Amino acid sequence: MAAGDAARHALDVRYEAERLLSFLGTAETDQEGYIITGDPAYLEPYRAAAAETPRSLQQLSQLTAGNPDQQQRVDRLRSLVADRFRLLEALIQLRQDRGLSAVDTRRLSEGRVIMDRIRGIVAGMEWAENDLFEARSESAEQRVGDSVLLLLVGIVASTLVIVGLFHLKRREVDRRRHTESMLQKLNAELEERVLQRTAEVEQNHRFQSAILERMQDGLFVERNGRVVFANDACLRLFGATASVQLLGKPTVVLFRHDDRQLFQGQAAAPAEAGNPVPAIERQIVRLDGNVLDVEVAAAPFDGNAADATLVILRDMTERKANEKRLIQAQRMEAIGQLTSGMAHDFNNLLAVVVGGLGQLEREVKDNGRARALLDVCMRSSLQGAELVHRLLAFSRRQPLDPKIFDLNERVTGTMDMLRRTLGERIDIRMTLAGDLWPAIADPVQVESALVNLAINARDAMPEGGVLGIETANKPLDPQYAAENPEVAPGDYVMLAVSDSGSGIAPEILNRVFEPFFTTKESGKGSGLGLSMVLGFARQSRGHIRIHSEVNRGTVVRLYLPRAYPAPS
Repeated sequence: MAAGDAARHALDVRYEAERLLSFLGTAETDQEGYIITGDPAYLEPYRAAAAETPRSLQQLSQLTAGNPDQQQRVDRLRSLVADRFRLLEALIQLRQDRGLSAVDTRRLSEGRVIMDRIRGIVAGMEWAENDLFEARSESAEQRVGDSVLLLLVGIVASTLVIVGLFHLKRREVDRRRHTESMLQKLNAELEERVLQRTAEVEQNHRFQSAILERMQDGLFVERNGRVVFANDACLRLFGATASVQLLGKPTVVLFRHDDRQLFQGQAAAPAEAGNPVPAIERQIVRLDGNVLDVEVAAAPFDGNAADATLVILRDMTERKANEKRLIQAQRMEAIGQLTSGMAHDFNNLLAVVVGGLGQLEREVKDNGRARALLDVCMRSSLQGAELVHRLLAFSRRQPLDPKIFDLNERVTGTMDMLRRTLGERIDIRMTLAGDLWPAIADPVQVESALVNLAINARDAMPEGGVLGIETANKPLDPQYAAENPEVAPGDYVMLAVSDSGSGIAPEILNRVFEPFFTTKESGKGSGLGLSMVLGFARQSRGHIRIHSEVNRGTVVRLYLPRAYPAPS
């Protein structure tokens, strides 16, 4: 081959090799631009470079057809270029399917390693062409002039190639710096988002924990038949001081024996169907062995009933007590209405009887025997009128004359009559408040109520005992009023009468205010004393409470409204 042809051949090989590197560099730059921005505009030059690369390889193969070593280098280039484009395509597909966050920077590093190997092979081809050129130049020493010219051309071409390589290298360095800057910025944004999301998750966790801690209802989570979580309210319901006392326990042992199978049957079927269980009333067994009435509701937890069940327990103690009080109040109201109607009818009949007896008394005033019979009839009629008076007092229909008065003075003024009435075996002990508020009520009815309560106390102590009379200022707060709906919150003046007698059994204590109900022997009480006091207290906007223990005694507290001075 002539020297000029050899030089031109070497330049062609170098040019095509640098052209191949240029296509690969363009493809890499535009692929990374798409990875970072997601802009499809970067894919058009990338596809064009990818289409030109096989043609460039084919041109190199043709230029080096007579050189086996160069052919091997071309084959290695073809394999590495194919690997590089497969990696570029995989990253583009990953960016399209799952976004930038799914792109692994390690795969970018793997691409750089392949490119370094490609550049090494291209450099080897260029050095091989230089060596071949020099060998051919030496064999053609007779053509020194042509060789010198060819050498100059080679130098110029080499210089151009070096300048081109430097320019390409500079572009690649700038591109890499820009890519690294973009990646650092994206990493910083991702770290900030992760920190922000972590803070949100922690805040939600604290919020949920605060809700569970402040719930008034007990809550526990059951998995595979055992307790795996219980909130503070649940621990209080079961009388536990630490969660370890409940965690791990079989769920069924938390319920009373008769309710265990009922709870399992009613809670399991709806939970397995993915539906919440309607609230049902059951009894749980506290750690101290006591039984507590609760309302139970259950639901599958995390949408998978086979894994866990969330159970909510609501204490029914106060609700049941309120229901009992309401039923008792409604019962007493119904009895009062019935009693009021009967008392009014009976009073009308007594008026006719007393009027008739008065006329007969004038007719038989000279007949001693008939007059005696009329006196008996008149006394019985007056006793009937007193009975009507007590019935009206219970039903809150009697006329009252409320006044502002000092309760201590009324109690003190009644002592002489009480001592004569109660007898010497009863030791009366008074505890009167020194700064007692004035009360507003009918003072005559207050004295009557005190006498009734004292007589009941005496009858509870047939062998004698201590009868206590106490006065005090008693504010009743809204919580007390909520537990006792018949009284309004506010300030009251209390009159308490206690005895050291036999007490009243719990099963009949709620009936002592019913008319005609008595704990005394037959013929020794009408059963209207406490009923009359109850009616008077309610008609006066007051309140009455009774507490009794068998063999220890009874105390009845009458609350009268506090009187406030009229505004000037």
